[in-house]
Amino acid sequence: MLQSKQFNDRQGGGFFLRLHFSAPHEIEELRQAFGAVAESFRMTWRLNDTASIACCSTAAVPSSSANDPHRGA
Repeated sequence: MLQSKQFNDRQGGGFFLRLHFSAPHEIEELRQAFGAVAESFRMTWRLNDTASIACCSTAAVPSSSANDPHRGA
């Protein structure tokens, strides 16, 4: 397991788990194996291969105070 995050939906009564892990298995094999478990608990679930998901990041950089027209004198 590389990372785990949990979230509750208090209005809808749902529970969400985002689990990032590494496994020596093919993704389809994991989907089939977990599918039976998920079905027994009537879970709505999704398994994504992070190798196929594009990642990006965003950074906010403060403007220079000398060039900032919104900064008071």
